[in-house]
Amino acid sequence: MTQQDRDYPWVFHRDEIDVLEDELEDLYEAFHDTETGSLFESAVLGEQLETEERSDRELSSRLGFDVLEPPPPAVLSARQPLVAPSDPFETWQQELVHVRSHPLYQQAKRWAIGVKSVAKQVYEQGGGYAGECFRVYANVNLVPLKIFTALCEEMHEDDVGCEVAKEEYRLALVYIGRIVESLSLMSLSVEMSDWVQTSKTGAKELQEALVSARSNLSRRR
Repeated sequence: MTQQDRDYPWVFHRDEIDVLEDELEDLYEAFHDTETGSLFESAVLGEQLETEERSDRELSSRLGFDVLEPPPPAVLSARQPLVAPSDPFETWQQELVHVRSHPLYQQAKRWAIGVKSVAKQVYEQGGGYAGECFRVYANVNLVPLKIFTALCEEMHEDDVGCEVAKEEYRLALVYIGRIVESLSLMSLSVEMSDWVQTSKTGAKELQEALVSARSNLSRRR
């Protein structure tokens, strides 16, 4: 990762979202080749893409520059440390370790793993709940990803980082909300009742933690 990537990681992690969408498209083509299925996949991914694009536009408007382009020199300059580290890459690696071990990220990661494992399996098997499981599967990886980006931005301790972090936390809440919607539609399934309930409980706990994280950011600025 270059210094420029480090200074605006929301662009770097946007690439990971593209990879996730490619993975989901490949998975869908492998298990669902009907016209109806294809339209449903497009609708789910279209919903996701529209959310991301709207977020980019609104965040760019608030910050005064396009978040998908390199930040203005003034922003980059403000993010330079007063004393340059002897090994910038090593410093960044240490920061990554700190973010990856953060309780909020770990909570999201554990929850996402449990949700994804069943959603992926049920989706691949097909059946009456395959569509809702696809929607869960399409959104769940974005939750820890958004939290990871937010935590990276918080480390800059500047206005830009604060604004980006709040937006990333908001998006994580949006995706959790969509997952809960789909889980609720599967609550009548006897076979998946335990997984649905456990996933919804974990989602509620994560939502509370995210709301708290956003509130803390707002109080700090």
